[in-house]
Amino acid sequence: VSTQSTGEGNRGMAGLAAGEQEPDPIQPRESQLTQQASAFLRSHAADPIEWRVWGKETVIEAAESNLPLLVSIGYLSSFWCKRQHQVYQHGDMAALVNTSFIPVLVDCEEHADVDRMFMSASNAMGCGSGGWPLHVLLTPECKPFFCVHYLDHKPFRDMLARMARLWAKDQDPLVQLSDATSNQLLVSIQPPQVKIKLDCELLQNWHSRVRAEFDEVSGGFGRPIKFGSVPRLQLCLRLWRRCGNESLSTMVSGSLNGMCSGGLWDHVGYGWFKCSSDVCWEIPQFDKHLSHNALMATLFGEAHQALGHHNHMYLTVCRQTLDFMTSSLRGAPNRGFYTSIHSCSESSDEGSFYLWKHDDLARRLSESEFHEFARVYGVTEWGNFENGTNHLRIGHDLGGWHASQDELVQAALLKLRAARSKREQPSVDDKMVAAYNGLAISAFAKAHGVFLATDPEAATKYLEVAQSAARDMKAMLWRDGQLYRCCHDEFQSSAPGLLEDYAFMTRALIDLYQHDFDADWLEWALELNKCIQEQFTGQGKCYSHAPVGASSLLPAYQDFEDHGELPSAVAVCISNHLSLNAITGSQAQLKAAEKLLLAVGDAAVKKAASHSQYLSALDLYMDSQIVRVITPNEVKTDARAFLATLGQNYLPQVTILGASIRQVSCKSHPAGAVLKSASTNAVSILGSDADVEHEGGFQEEADIDKAMETLMQPTEVKL
Repeated sequence: VSTQSTGEGNRGMAGLAAGEQEPDPIQPRESQLTQQASAFLRSHAADPIEWRVWGKETVIEAAESNLPLLVSIGYLSSFWCKRQHQVYQHGDMAALVNTSFIPVLVDCEEHADVDRMFMSASNAMGCGSGGWPLHVLLTPECKPFFCVHYLDHKPFRDMLARMARLWAKDQDPLVQLSDATSNQLLVSIQPPQVKIKLDCELLQNWHSRVRAEFDEVSGGFGRPIKFGSVPRLQLCLRLWRRCGNESLSTMVSGSLNGMCSGGLWDHVGYGWFKCSSDVCWEIPQFDKHLSHNALMATLFGEAHQALGHHNHMYLTVCRQTLDFMTSSLRGAPNRGFYTSIHSCSESSDEGSFYLWKHDDLARRLSESEFHEFARVYGVTEWGNFENGTNHLRIGHDLGGWHASQDELVQAALLKLRAARSKREQPSVDDKMVAAYNGLAISAFAKAHGVFLATDPEAATKYLEVAQSAARDMKAMLWRDGQLYRCCHDEFQSSAPGLLEDYAFMTRALIDLYQHDFDADWLEWALELNKCIQEQFTGQGKCYSHAPVGASSLLPAYQDFEDHGELPSAVAVCISNHLSLNAITGSQAQLKAAEKLLLAVGDAAVKKAASHSQYLSALDLYMDSQIVRVITPNEVKTDARAFLATLGQNYLPQVTILGASIRQVSCKSHPAGAVLKSASTNAVSILGSDADVEHEGGFQEEADIDKAMETLMQPTEVKL
């Protein structure tokens, strides 16, 4: 079967084949999809294909009818999923699918565990991980025997017709293939059992491998499709703090400069696109995701703390990313965040909202503005994208992002922002996912510390955004002691929370506590952490990515790898255990972290680059410090100068506890055991190295300087 255009990376437009007729008109009707939290599923409610949702009832139906499951996996903001949607409207396609298969539609962001499992199956069967949509044919026992990515109408119909004939004629070869694929999957989804030594050689190995993949011309890692690689760059910063190796800081600065100058960054309206289709960051895939923007905001804030006191790019882009998230990915004030923005509007082509014709720019700008703008952004009459359009990116020979700060260029961008706001807006995927909101809450909470010294008003605003989003997530997704995966303003999802939901939300609450010292966040974090240990254990030494239990339709997926842009949920759990050990003094939390650290196996050596978050957790275990702040009155007021100074410095090894005398005396305070041993009206700093210890007041600047001197002495690691 010819797959023609496959996957997210293909730039072409797949039209109707010669002689094909337009699809029959869609007749609206009720389906299982109308009441779903996923906008992707709701958008298919009127399809002539009788889609089911993923769940036990659907699998039972397949078993009773002895029909294979056709599982189609995608997401709303994908351009190629929109193209596939058009293929589904053909009457002959619907007739074939409805009679020969049990069709199941899956939002890969709602059921990330299902997507991850079948993307692994696609790799195992030689189809690659070519993005979405992903179509998987399963036996009624949920075992895969065929995978394919995007297909046009005719090849898709022909492929399904052939598979239907094979199933009807002789199922045995397909069942045998599914058994072989499943056995191969079972091996790949469990961590290797080869034991390794946890020491600095692991970090040395990681550094060598990542440095070999680094693009010294444009920044970033690997070949197209090229992502921001946030976990790798964050580990670069952590190790640079400890050893001062210039190659580590160069990988960070080179990557961030390349991304800010290129087309991955929206120069007009701000925010980050998903990934780049070329090595030079010139042309992106035009969908924007909450998770990616939250991670990038955090990374740029950390880069400012570590490298950026003489480079205002990091702080400016951090601010603009956060402001984009609040203006474009938030349904209303005091609410959580939506998932993503589509690459195009309903009636337009991919990326058209973000593209400009040469003559259109010349008409909208003054002569001097256009001349400078075209020079900086390389605007030409023939363009750099389809149909002679220009996607804005700064020329490589102009010194990068700082060229865009020219007064004429800024005036031009302001005009273009106003003009673009009148275009038809790309659609928004308005479901709220717990994991992605956790990343966003962490980004805004950390931004409070980053901006507290230089812009207290912005710092306060960002903290309030984090607090309101956390309250909304608890109200919408925390029910009967269980965290659910996602929700919509009108509809609730029945999908249970995955490990990444619990892990990222726990991390968010720990980060939030360290900036407003509200013990309620800490109590919820401890509840979520307890749920992880109860619901995600029982098979092996590692946490599973989905709850372990009788309701599971798929085997437990366990690994320590970062997945795409997302950090490893298991590795985040390790950091959470270490932070909660520091805050509460619980030795059980420390033992849980050590157990997970030891369960990694030799994949951390063989696939070092994709274990960046795990190695960040190991780094925290090797080098950590606790800052305890006790004040007579409100801690945020009494210790404001010290907290602002902390936020100006890059201190990833630090866990902060803060309380007033009244809070310390409260018997139910989760951090009471650690706080009560500290002195009043003082800051205490305890380190993993017994020699790194400080206790003193913080009423004078000299006291703060002395405390900071203690914190700026990392345990050295040599690379």
